[in-house]
Amino acid sequence: MVKSIKFLVTLLILSSLIFSCKKETFQNNEEIKNIVFDVSLQSGKLYTLELNQYLNTNDIVLLSKQANSFQLSEIVSIENNKTYKFIKSTSPKINENKETVILRIYEPRNGIHCEKTDIIINFTIL
Repeated sequence: MVKSIKFLVTLLILSSLIFSCKKETFQNNEEIKNIVFDVSLQSGKLYTLELNQYLNTNDIVLLSKQANSFQLSEIVSIENNKTYKFIKSTSPKINENKETVILRIYEPRNGIHCEKTDIIINFTIL
């Protein structure tokens, strides 16, 4: 009985290693990429970034780090087109002129969502 439990635990550990993101990433010699944009933006103006050029068909994109103050900061999906939209808050109480937003793209593999790319947008508000 003890041997069968040890066998099952060993089998479970090995199967988790086989299907892990890091192992697949290492085998395929892929690296998690960082794409960085430095953007100057007028306060209250709309910034739009088309995301489809960074995505494969099944990729998932999420806001990993949100700006500190914003009027609008969201990923919009219309049909098969994904776009990130940002408008800095124009509140006089908020004087920050630097904002950072991180969009994280995940690639589904074997039922697991593996990190693939971070899109880092550094805003300088004019």
